[in-house]
Amino acid sequence: MTIEALIKHLVDQAIAFKLESKTDDLDFGLFLDELKKNHEAATQEQGKITYGRNSAENTLIHVCRIYRYTHGYLKNALQDSKFTTDMDFAFSAALHRRGPLSKMDLIREMVCEKSFGMEVIRRLLRNGLIEQKPHPTDGRSTLLELTPFGLGETFKAYGMVAPAATLLSKPLSETESTSLTRILERLDQYHLAHYLEGKQDAVALLEEV
Repeated sequence: MTIEALIKHLVDQAIAFKLESKTDDLDFGLFLDELKKNHEAATQEQGKITYGRNSAENTLIHVCRIYRYTHGYLKNALQDSKFTTDMDFAFSAALHRRGPLSKMDLIREMVCEKSFGMEVIRRLLRNGLIEQKPHPTDGRSTLLELTPFGLGETFKAYGMVAPAATLLSKPLSETESTSLTRILERLDQYHLAHYLEGKQDAVALLEEV
């Protein structure tokens, strides 16, 4: 708030206090006490809304909300690309990052259910963004990799989503962003072990600790 805005705010508050007190004289001490009382009440009310839940619940709420923001930014960024959904791009980016993968390895890499992952893979195959090739050592298996067309579209999409990635961490300083990345990596590794073992019962997992 600028000094001009602060002065205007205080003047408005003083006028309102004077009208409510129905007096021509402004008791500055009472006025300051009233301001303090209003501020404390507002702070307590905000605390009930924001911090009325325990820390674990707040973490869950914020993670879900950040996911929704991210999904919205990516959906908007990719609307003119060849990728039907943001997950189509994420699967392609994983293949670019990791190299050829089997279908199940790719699905595990993306931490999603088999039915959902297979739907994404079929869509990418149908759109010519990825292709299947024989496994070099296992004749019963195939590997997925990007087609030249898919590789080009993936590189284009990197440029499209870069502003969204920057915006997502915009309020954070470099130090805060680095700390957040480390925390998220730690959480990812912890929960990845449960995912790979097929463990999703939170109650049972908490009892193991």
